[in-house]
Amino acid sequence: MSEFPIHDGQQDPNLASPGPSDFASDLAAGSSLPIVVPPEMMAAVMQQNPAPTAERKPEPSPTPAPDRWAHRRAEPRPFAVIWLGFILAASVVSIGAVGALGLMASEVYRPAARVMISIIGAGVAIVWPMIRLSQEPPERPFRAFGADAVVVTIPILLMIAPQSLPWMAAWPLEVSGALAAVLVGWTVLVAGVLGWSFHTISRSPKDSHVRAGTMIMLALLAIVPPAAAAFLFAAFSTDARIAGSDPGAPALLMVASPLAAPFELARERLWTGSTALIAPDHWKVIACIWVLAITVWISGAIAIRRGPAN
Repeated sequence: MSEFPIHDGQQDPNLASPGPSDFASDLAAGSSLPIVVPPEMMAAVMQQNPAPTAERKPEPSPTPAPDRWAHRRAEPRPFAVIWLGFILAASVVSIGAVGALGLMASEVYRPAARVMISIIGAGVAIVWPMIRLSQEPPERPFRAFGADAVVVTIPILLMIAPQSLPWMAAWPLEVSGALAAVLVGWTVLVAGVLGWSFHTISRSPKDSHVRAGTMIMLALLAIVPPAAAAFLFAAFSTDARIAGSDPGAPALLMVASPLAAPFELARERLWTGSTALIAPDHWKVIACIWVLAITVWISGAIAIRRGPAN
């Protein structure tokens, strides 16, 4: 007897013909009867029941290394802001007090102007190196500190040049030029010393020793000359050269320091017929500052051309 009822030679329409899913069910049930499945039927079964594929997890992106130059990417703009703030503070501390009292006559203004320029000199010789020596070294030290020197120089010139106007300090142009030459020469010198310092740091394991030694050396160069001058002034206070137009050795030592140079170069010398006077010996000391600064930069250029030390 037939397993499937037949009506007039036709299969019962109520019985559906086996499809791919029926074969898949039989295979899953583990039927022991041999089943021959046509290839097109097997393809249809695989389309309905695709084999699971292993999902590939995305590889974690490597953690970027910290950028050791991040604090210097915008340089020298942050330092320019700090330096302008320092110049403003120097003006407020020195001249602001005089202006608050309404004492703006040239005779009273000139001492305040000398104090202001001395504070700026301290910024060049001490504050600027202190800021830079507390940071990571730049990739190109001499180029970086050359840019710093430009940032430091421009405000210095803008502060000193107007002091020759009659309603300000009324100094002769020669005096303002000498003051600018001292501070700009020290700026070039400090920039070269910082360049050499960080050039050495990049090749020396004793990083902190180089930084401390550089800071101590610059501080001594700025402080020792006026200290020695004060000692000589006290020891030879009766020397006629100190009171006359000839500056004498103690006064020349003061010119060598950016802290003390304003008090010597712009010192009142009314008996000469001028508010201040620059002697030839003053220019000799200023020339020595520039020779030292240029020598530092030339030696730095030679070191760069030679490349890294072995």
